[in-house]
Amino acid sequence: MFKKASVERLKKISQKIGAIFKNCENGISYALKDEDTLQGAIMMKFVNIDELIKGIQKNDDLEALKIFSEDEIRAFSKTRNIASHEYEEINYEFIELAIKDHLPYLKEKIDNAVKSYYENLQNQSS
Repeated sequence: MFKKASVERLKKISQKIGAIFKNCENGISYALKDEDTLQGAIMMKFVNIDELIKGIQKNDDLEALKIFSEDEIRAFSKTRNIASHEYEEINYEFIELAIKDHLPYLKEKIDNAVKSYYENLQNQSS
């Protein structure tokens, strides 16, 4: 079973992914081309997600980390580093692909894991 702090971080990651989808409700390409508002907001959410994953790692919650593949963890870390230190080198085609093809699946995995956590908690108290 996950540590409680990890569950809170997983819920926040799911919320951040949901917020990215909301930022992209008029189209992912449109959002990523909006340099004044949406592009920065989306990239900051990727940075936040990476920090939340790092929090799970620091908490040494191996069960919660199983939700993420090694490639996903590396991709968030790499995106965070580029967004924070080398902003002009961001590959927005990669970001668009991640939003379209990977984040929906990741959000579903996280939401299912959190749901199972609470169901198990409820079953234990019954």
